[in-house]
Amino acid sequence: LRETGITIFLISEMYQGDNRFGKYGVEEFLADAVIHLDLRRERDILERYLGIVKMRYTNHNLQYFPLFYNKDKFIIYTKEEIEL
Repeated sequence: LRETGITIFLISEMYQGDNRFGKYGVEEFLADAVIHLDLRRERDILERYLGIVKMRYTNHNLQYFPLFYNKDKFIIYTKEEIEL
């Protein structure tokens, strides 16, 4: 598929507590990138986080960033921006 020059998105669920990024455990090896959306309970609320788990041929940040939804769009802030 890489030779065709098209981009393919595969969306897969993870079971809670599972460390595999996909139902079958092979998806992350086939993909050039893995973007993980996570829900975490902080105090009494659920918070969204986004992390780039894998990005081939790229040196990328391995942190998870808070993901906010506001007025029909998603916004990602760094921890430094949130602490200001």
